[in-house]
Amino acid sequence: MNQKIIIRNFGPISQAEFDISDFTLFIGTQASGKSTLAKSVFFFKSLRDDLLKYILSETNNKNEFNKAIGSYAKRIRQKYLDYWGPTFHLKNIYIKYFYTNDLWIELTLGNDTKFITPTFSSKFIEEFNLIIDSVKSKNTKFQEKKITFLTNKEIIQFESEKNSFISSIELSINRLFQDDKDLLFIPAGRSLLSTLSEQMQYLDTRKLDYLMRTFVERIVNIKRVFSVGIDDLILEKKKLTQDYINKQNVQLASDLVGKILKGKYRNDKDGEKIFIDKNTYTKLNFSSSGQQESIWILHLLFLIILENQKTFIVIEEPEAHLFPIAQNDIAKLITMLNNSGNQVIITTHSPYILSSFNSFIFANELSIKHKEKVEKILPKQYWLNPKKSQMYFIEQGKLIDVVEHDINSLKTELIDTASLENNNLYSSLFEIE
Repeated sequence: MNQKIIIRNFGPISQAEFDISDFTLFIGTQASGKSTLAKSVFFFKSLRDDLLKYILSETNNKNEFNKAIGSYAKRIRQKYLDYWGPTFHLKNIYIKYFYTNDLWIELTLGNDTKFITPTFSSKFIEEFNLIIDSVKSKNTKFQEKKITFLTNKEIIQFESEKNSFISSIELSINRLFQDDKDLLFIPAGRSLLSTLSEQMQYLDTRKLDYLMRTFVERIVNIKRVFSVGIDDLILEKKKLTQDYINKQNVQLASDLVGKILKGKYRNDKDGEKIFIDKNTYTKLNFSSSGQQESIWILHLLFLIILENQKTFIVIEEPEAHLFPIAQNDIAKLITMLNNSGNQVIITTHSPYILSSFNSFIFANELSIKHKEKVEKILPKQYWLNPKKSQMYFIEQGKLIDVVEHDINSLKTELIDTASLENNNLYSSLFEIE
């Protein structure tokens, strides 16, 4: 089965239930609950990494794994606070995430409680305990070895065995959570980070919300990669590694990044710049709002395509500050990423983004009978498979399916409700004449 989430009485969401497909889009007005849905899915996906961190931290603890499932539940409760803060003012919260039919985690908050309560399915607890027992057994052997009395050769072998041990833990946890993808959350409000690009290393990230904090840390870590431009990165990748490179996808991605950004980004000794040509550039913190807002979406997605890295990605408002043509191009980049084996969730206000994906679905349908003709107009990297996609309009705390499944197209009346309202207004005014 696909993974699935059920949410009731959580902030603006009164009732929602949906599968976690390869491609998911939420569109709606501000404060409708788009981010709540996307963050909730990402939260449960990220609990896999929290279990690995818990196990690795406990392997050095003399009282290791005391009441392990309870300790892990405390970590989940703390992470919930990191994501949403205290929510005791909300009542009857119910969130349940299915990794499989019989492997699930449930979060509840009743009328008489102040803190969220995690509950695990019996199958989850059973598999969890098997992992813990296996780790305890292997860890005892490592602790019995006195590394100070080992030869250099034995130390190398010891480290190799320990690395293999950690890899085996990761594999077991991935099987439990039915997922091995990396995780990436790209929050809204990114332009401020570009404005403060030269001061980013001095930011007190503790004052940022959890997801923005982890996003900042990720940007800081990859900035050094762009001491050269994208073209040079591609050349280095080809020369220095034997890893598989999808050359066509990488080139398409590079072209889209340059087209949307209207230049090429580089982080050199003099700071972060966007080069218009070889000698003309603008400092990032003085660049346009569209460039500042999109720069890290573009470069993070490009790196995922270049490294052929399988990732679960949430992108909030990819269209922010972009002209409609650029919005269409960033939708192409996201679709290419999705078609490369990555899972994507998008939250958006933009009817242009929705319209772009509608065209990509239409291209996919036409390609069944007219593949060559369609590919001349739109490369296959940008075709979107409706059977692996879902799109929802959020209204009054509930999900409205935007896809007409019998014809694999979007409900046109929901694509641009603002234009419809304006057209009706204009018609009413025109009738006065």
